[in-house]
Amino acid sequence: MVNLVDWISQTKALGIDPVAATITSLDEIFKWEKEKQEELKGYLIAENFKYHYENNEYYRNICKCNVSIQPNTSEIFRIQHQ
Repeated sequence: MVNLVDWISQTKALGIDPVAATITSLDEIFKWEKEKQEELKGYLIAENFKYHYENNEYYRNICKCNVSIQPNTSEIFRIQHQ
């Protein structure tokens, strides 16, 4: 079974972006259990949301005005499952 935390940590330790690693490892990722694939998807969505929220004022203002969510809000995880 794949340990997602280890996979992400190893990827980052090598200086590789987890999104890029995911894209280039799709053959391997499709072999993972569905639960681990969903966990990876949730991680990538949350990390990308956090990055854009912290680095893009326009994006941040849209989030605050329209749905009042922030990177530490569990709302991110509810949205990803819709």
